[in-house]
Amino acid sequence: KRGGVFPAPLGQLKKPQQNDFKSDEWDYFSARAEDVGIIECIEFYAKSSDGILVSQVRIFSTSHSQPIHVYNTVGKWLSNKSIKDHVPKLKLCSQGIETYFITTKVSTKDSAESSNIHLTAVIEGAEASTKTGYFRHARQNDFRRGTHDTFVFQNLKEVHGVKCITLKAGGDDCLKLEWIKVESSTQPTVWFENENLTGLSGDRREGASSLKLCK
Repeated sequence: KRGGVFPAPLGQLKKPQQNDFKSDEWDYFSARAEDVGIIECIEFYAKSSDGILVSQVRIFSTSHSQPIHVYNTVGKWLSNKSIKDHVPKLKLCSQGIETYFITTKVSTKDSAESSNIHLTAVIEGAEASTKTGYFRHARQNDFRRGTHDTFVFQNLKEVHGVKCITLKAGGDDCLKLEWIKVESSTQPTVWFENENLTGLSGDRREGASSLKLCK
């Protein structure tokens, strides 16, 4: 649980004779451990220099069968390398009970689509803010020119009325969105227009690394 009140070591996450942690794939592990009650966080430790970028984790137990969703909101790689953006320990926690449905519309202009944007967002409201994981569907081509994509993020924080969204690009393949729609399980739907068609890219020569849109 959060705060280390009831930690339960899970051991090494490894399946014999299988190639775990392939890019853009889900891996499923089970472990016997002490019942900690409602799961709020999971902490990973790296003992290898072979880094992995964990996107999201779903956790449940026999006593609490409803999965908890946690996201890599800091964009850190897990490894014991002493280099930028790599950490030997990564703690991921549930932010709340809200579910957000975020729909994006890619521009129809040339070079508007992206296959390597590594997009995340911060949702801001009247009283709080919350961070998403990566906008990514496993084994799908997201962000194609002229298309809509809907991404679901669970166990985020309720912000008491969405006011702004800040999109952040971790990749260098420029993406141009026309609009973003934010729906949630308890709050009114909000649309954000990218009126200037500002491109998003980690390469400043292609576009902005972040884009904040407000109502």
